[in-house]
Amino acid sequence: MTKDGTYADTNADGIANVGDVVNYTFTVTNTGNTTLTNIAVTDDNAVVTGSLASLAAGATDSTSFTAVHVITQADIDAGYVYNLALASGNDPKGNPIEDESNDPTPCATCPVDPACATCTIVEIVQAPSIAVTKDGTYADTNADGIANVGDVVNYAFTVANTGNTTLTNIIVTDENAVVTGSLASLAAGATDSTSFTAVHVITQADIDAGYVYNLALASGNDPQGDPVTHESEDPTPCATCPVDPACATCTIVEIVQAPSIAVTKDGTYADTNSDGIVNVGDVIEYEFTVTNTGNVTITDISLTDPIVAVSGGPLASLAPQASDAVTFTATYTITQADIELGAVYNLAFAEGTDPNGNPVDDESQDPSPLDPTDPLYEPTCPDCTVTILEQNPGIALIKTATFNDANSNGIAEAGETITYNFTVTNTGNVSLSDVTINDPLPGVVVIGGPINLAVGQNDSTTFTATYAITQADINAGSVSNQAIVTGRSPLGQEVSDESDDTDNAGNEPTVVAIEGCTINVFNAVSPNDDGSNEIFYIGGLECYPDNQVQIFNRWGVLVYEVNGYNNNDKSFRGYSGGRVTVNKSEGLPDGTYFYFLKYKRPDGSVSEKSGYLYLSR
Repeated sequence: MTKDGTYADTNADGIANVGDVVNYTFTVTNTGNTTLTNIAVTDDNAVVTGSLASLAAGATDSTSFTAVHVITQADIDAGYVYNLALASGNDPKGNPIEDESNDPTPCATCPVDPACATCTIVEIVQAPSIAVTKDGTYADTNADGIANVGDVVNYAFTVANTGNTTLTNIIVTDENAVVTGSLASLAAGATDSTSFTAVHVITQADIDAGYVYNLALASGNDPQGDPVTHESEDPTPCATCPVDPACATCTIVEIVQAPSIAVTKDGTYADTNSDGIVNVGDVIEYEFTVTNTGNVTITDISLTDPIVAVSGGPLASLAPQASDAVTFTATYTITQADIELGAVYNLAFAEGTDPNGNPVDDESQDPSPLDPTDPLYEPTCPDCTVTILEQNPGIALIKTATFNDANSNGIAEAGETITYNFTVTNTGNVSLSDVTINDPLPGVVVIGGPINLAVGQNDSTTFTATYAITQADINAGSVSNQAIVTGRSPLGQEVSDESDDTDNAGNEPTVVAIEGCTINVFNAVSPNDDGSNEIFYIGGLECYPDNQVQIFNRWGVLVYEVNGYNNNDKSFRGYSGGRVTVNKSEGLPDGTYFYFLKYKRPDGSVSEKSGYLYLSR
């Protein structure tokens, strides 16, 4: 008997599967010289159908028997179906006659089973195959809401046996992650999604790239011990992520970039000339600290400032969370406008480039900002670096006096005046406004102003004052007074100074000596209404109101006498006023007379003075 087997792809899927079949055909030949009866075919690996009642000597039958073997996984894993049938019959005497089958079309390339050299061998084509998908998920390890070095990508793997053979010793390797897990075997068509996991620890390079590209390799052995491998694919590919042409099937996990930069700017005043006061030409030294506050490397960092030239840089690169406080500096020269303002307000601008070539920038902040309640706080620029410049407003006043001898008699008289001139100087480092002068001496009238004064400016023409001398001043022998000048700084600070009469070194009062209490007799009287020498004038007599004046003619007759002579309503005007006298209504004749003056001094002593008096009209 011969037995021929043919593989049949039952489901027509083009691959040998469990459930496919091997169809067998049998050819039975009576090779003896007697008729055989009750011929049967049996097979321990197939279901034989058919029967044959008899077969004549030398006859052949190839249609009576068929058989079907349903392919098992073991068959596929073996790669072959080995099969042996047995034909049996009876000779005419009833004795059994039998034969084991032979393969009429033996497979020349198939391995022969030594235990079954005549087995019919049907090759089952093996198609070992494996597939793996790798899905990555970013995990914020420290839960700070931003991707950092040390965060991870967790990978989940699904391994599928996509072939028709059992696979064994399955492993997954990854050049960019640590894979854990193992799988001893995986049946054809089976899937495993729990055995393997992997973790990739995120690096700065990953964050700078914005993505983690990763490829795993699944490998196993087919039944013959040959390797079966497959590179992973991403089951949930990122639709917006750029694909690496060199790794089209890579699993891509997007790492969210958060580029950010911050700069602080600190200003320190420097007293260039060491005079202890802020002046034009002093400087402010600026220091800058640039910090990468994001999670990606920033490159080509530069600083600009609208009011000062920044030196240093550009800074080639700055790692996340790193700071640089040495690269950039600047020096600003103070102007008078700055001093007037009381501070320099300044804002710098930092700019760099993120790994994608996009600009990253920030306006500077003051590391020690002013409180919003501070008068110098600027709400329109809350982030400005504010360097306070100390204002030192100052003012000085010199007051000089000139006595005005109205009648040019050399004697101070009540009603004559003193003229005051003032020189005001701005001695501070800021301009002054609303500069005014006040003199507390009653009767002094200051005119002029208010004025403004620039730094260092002096004014000696705006302000003047006039004072009318009183008898009390004459009695005192001098007029002493001190004026006060006030002004206001740009920040509203009021400054003042009491006057000095020379160089403002000691703020001493201005003292005007009045020579008005020295008796000075003017012994010529010409009462002719020409306004000159109309009365007998005794200078200084106002200081001694307790007095008596007597005038005698040349014969010794008293022609004028009065107590309390005062050069005013009690004064000799060429008319008689004595006890024994000529007609009072008529003027005395021109001629030489004799006066006698007696007056009491403040100490109670009495002084006398006498002499000739000349009367002429």
